[in-house]
Amino acid sequence: MTALAVVFSDRRLTVSQKLTRVLAISLVVLTGLVMAGGVVVASRADLRESAGLIGVDLTRSAIESIGPVSVRPLTVVVEPIELSEGYTINASFVGRVESARTSDLAFERMGRLERVEVREGDRVDAGQVLAVLDTRELDERIASAQARLDQARADLAELIAGPRVEAIATARAEVEQAEARLELARATTARIADLRKRQASTPREWDETIAAEKVRVAELAAAQARLDELIAGTRPERIASQRALVRQLEADLAALNVERDRSILRAPMSGTIAARLADEGTILAPQTPVVRLLETTRLRARIGVAESAADDLRVGESQNVMIRDRVVTARVEALRPDLDPRTRTVTVLLSLDDPTAADWVRCGDLATLNLSRTIVQPGFWLPAKTLSEGVRGLWTCLVAQPLGDAEQKADPTQLYRLARRELEILHVEVDRVFARGTLRPGDLVMVDGIHRVVPGQLVEVAFRKPNAPRASETPDDSDANAAAGSVTQ
Repeated sequence: MTALAVVFSDRRLTVSQKLTRVLAISLVVLTGLVMAGGVVVASRADLRESAGLIGVDLTRSAIESIGPVSVRPLTVVVEPIELSEGYTINASFVGRVESARTSDLAFERMGRLERVEVREGDRVDAGQVLAVLDTRELDERIASAQARLDQARADLAELIAGPRVEAIATARAEVEQAEARLELARATTARIADLRKRQASTPREWDETIAAEKVRVAELAAAQARLDELIAGTRPERIASQRALVRQLEADLAALNVERDRSILRAPMSGTIAARLADEGTILAPQTPVVRLLETTRLRARIGVAESAADDLRVGESQNVMIRDRVVTARVEALRPDLDPRTRTVTVLLSLDDPTAADWVRCGDLATLNLSRTIVQPGFWLPAKTLSEGVRGLWTCLVAQPLGDAEQKADPTQLYRLARRELEILHVEVDRVFARGTLRPGDLVMVDGIHRVVPGQLVEVAFRKPNAPRASETPDDSDANAAAGSVTQ
């Protein structure tokens, strides 16, 4: 009554202003009492005292006509909770589509680029010619090497075949001639020796005769050696030497042919030309890229996945990947053993098994991998709006505990007292959380308006309608728009 006395002792206020302020103070007091959870009753003495302060004389009949003023406890919406064995974590990871192989194709030798056979965007097959270097000088070197090889091969064939019959016959004739000349020389030597005995020849004639005979002997030996060589045939060593020469010339020719093949750039795989990096007439150094080829017939997705989610993936298993709002079946090709230093994720490579994917999927498209992981941990699903922040990292919610006998729980007029429960949040979704704590199955959790009440307050309860979404249900399991805020008392 102190506040009322101060109001009515102020002589500057009119009676109507004083009455207005008294009513305002009364409303504040009544609201505070309602928040405390009691039923407020204003006595007749209080009414008479308040009226006297403002100079109003209330008769007994007027006071009795007003009667006691009562305020009902606040009604809150509650929901019984159920114990769940665990929760499922749904996570989405985004990556990009890339070709299984990408090659910047170049020549291995230096030369002038004569022509490029493809354009950007062309599809090519494995082995198809993409570009050609100028090979005129190389062709001349190949022709010269081929001529030398042909000559060496002919010589080898001659050595293997051996001497001809005519050559052997000629050699025999030469031997016979040498034998005849030797016999003539020996006869001449005998005559000169007889003349020498009779001192009818000079010493010079004798010396000339002896020398001539020795020459004839040497000529016969040489002719006989040539004949024996022809009859014996070509020596194996000479044939082996000629064969070595042929192999060397063949290797030289093969090297030139390889050099010519390197002057033709072919596609190592089927795919699509992504870029043309050089034009005709350019003098190219070795390893200078000419075209870029993507293997678009075999695509894969490169996606960074959280380390905990990567532990559940296995090489070879199938997963569904979302590309351009279409689901594509993919196979886990590899899991990199290291973590990306920037994103701290594990890189997963998934091969797109859909044979038609190459017709509409492009390299660089976003690919989304949706993974689900079930965590076995008993707890409760609660609406997120039922929680308030507690202490030491915990959260709290309010539960309604009935007063009186347990058989009267279903009585809608029964009063309940609100109690605080501490919780540890294990998992958070859009509008609900999975938590564990001091809750018990069947507790009536206050699901809305926690800012209007305090622990220990007496309230009436209204249960959420059956068609309203429950805290233990997924938001998609019911029509949230139709059931939001609907209660029954």
